[in-house]
Amino acid sequence: MDSQFKVWQTAKEAFSLVNHDLKAWMKVLSLPVLIMIITALLGFVGENFGNVSDGLTEEEPTLLEIITTVIGRVGDILATILFAVNGFRYAMYQEGGEKWFQWGFLSIARRVLGYYIVIIFMLLPVVGAGAMAFVFASETDLLGLARVLGGLAVIATLYLCVRLFFVIPFVVIGHEKPIRSSFHDSKNNVMRLTGLYILLKLIFTIPIGLFFMAVGLIAFTEINEFFIIAPSLAMVFIMAYGEAIVMTATILAYKKIAGKSAPAFNGLMSHSL
Repeated sequence: MDSQFKVWQTAKEAFSLVNHDLKAWMKVLSLPVLIMIITALLGFVGENFGNVSDGLTEEEPTLLEIITTVIGRVGDILATILFAVNGFRYAMYQEGGEKWFQWGFLSIARRVLGYYIVIIFMLLPVVGAGAMAFVFASETDLLGLARVLGGLAVIATLYLCVRLFFVIPFVVIGHEKPIRSSFHDSKNNVMRLTGLYILLKLIFTIPIGLFFMAVGLIAFTEINEFFIIAPSLAMVFIMAYGEAIVMTATILAYKKIAGKSAPAFNGLMSHSL
């Protein structure tokens, strides 16, 4: 069965479900949020205290900056994986708590990281070909052709991203063939999935972007950086709230597309790539 779904209705249902179960969602996403807060604070420490050393200019990173940067990047990757695993499993199965600490959790986390890498390598040829064509056309004074090729590369990349829309959710909920199944389930719903993702992301991305622009202006005027920490940390929770809605909407879309035949892949997986 390959059913269609309504973008606005699915978004409304996702908002309703998350708001109805908001306390549980905050618990579900508490660990990745905590990691994001710690990495943000480490970045603040490295940026503001890293240059206090003899003979170093701002352009030369100190050991403290390097350490905090490395820890921050590792923390970002870990938080992304935890958001996906905890969020999608809760959206699909209302699963949480002690089940996250079973051995199967490590297996799911490893598969999620592996498939993130697979997705990146699937996108690289499209992005690379578009970039090379754009550069070639630009260097030969074919500006119009360069713009067309650049536009085609962007469209092809976005199209492939939509066809891979369900890969990570399928990995998390235990699907054995997530890439093939994602291509199948997104086949007749490319525009709807694109509209759903853009709608939900715009609701949160625009306000968050405007907020950080304001924070940047405040920092530029040299107001005390500590004054900026509290609202910045608050935005982490707003981002988590937005991700909860996006993940819930993704699972709702999957269920509506698959209909009653949607398999319940409940159970912690230990399959390899």
